Amino acid sequence: MELKHGYYHLIAILVVAIWGLTFISTKVLINHGLTPQEIFFYRFLIAYLGIWVISPKRLFAGNWKDELWLMAGGFFGGSLYFFTENTALGITQASNVAFIICTAPLLTTILSLLFYKSEKATKGLIYGSILDFIGVVPGSYTPTTPAKDDHP
Repeated sequence: MELKHGYYHLIAILVVAIWGLTFISTKVLINHGLTPQEIFFYRFLIAYLGIWVISPKRLFAGNWKDELWLMAGGFFGGSLYFFTENTALGITQASNVAFIICTAPLLTTILSLLFYKSEKATKGLIYGSILDFIGVVPGSYTPTTPAKDDHP
């Protein structure tokens, strides 16, 4: 059975929606007393168990040494990202954290263009960066109410 492109787009939208909800979910967990370290541990444990359900055999590894390297890479690579994300969610609003994370591709693009002279800004790169920024700002904007002293 050949899958249509629309099916893949629906899956992509579902993944993005779930990923976006993790900011709010993490903030709720922090507000209910879990630490960023605990949230990271449970999240990693659930993800690892989920992979074992999907593929109880070794996944992308030829031997146990490679499996351990992949597990260590996932743990330490994911730990830096999720630990800092969860810590940031404990300090500020979820929209602020999402804004910083969503602008990371823009920063990566700018740094790549500055430091790698072989990289050139194509039309697609420029349009994609503008579209990324346009999508980030409205989703991260949090209107604030003026203080009582601001009214005349």
